[in-house]
Amino acid sequence: MDTSSILDIKKLLSTSKKVVIVPHKNPDGDAMGSALGLCLYLKKKGHIATVIAPNDYPEFLKWLPGNDEVINYEMENSISENIISSAHANSLLAGGSKESADKAYAEPGLYTMDVLYVLLEDQ
Repeated sequence: MDTSSILDIKKLLSTSKKVVIVPHKNPDGDAMGSALGLCLYLKKKGHIATVIAPNDYPEFLKWLPGNDEVINYEMENSISENIISSAHANSLLAGGSKESADKAYAEPGLYTMDVLYVLLEDQ
């Protein structure tokens, strides 16, 4: 990531946003730790942030701060789709192409995401 990309992200996050963070399918400790860490950081900076896990993850990770607010896509499909649709409608995407995100959200669980997708929408 070059300096101009970092400055672009900093500028983008200078105003409050609604943010959806989606780790890869079958999230491991790295995925959940990163997603929840980013979520908590963004909340402290005044953003509305939500983590939507594509499916359940191991019990031994459920001690992580913020775990109680994670939405499990498989168990809470309609809530997840409403949040994703809302953010995806007017979103910018970090961590992958918009085309790959469209495919992933059109058929959740079919595609393995190796990156963390972050959808942003102005509040």
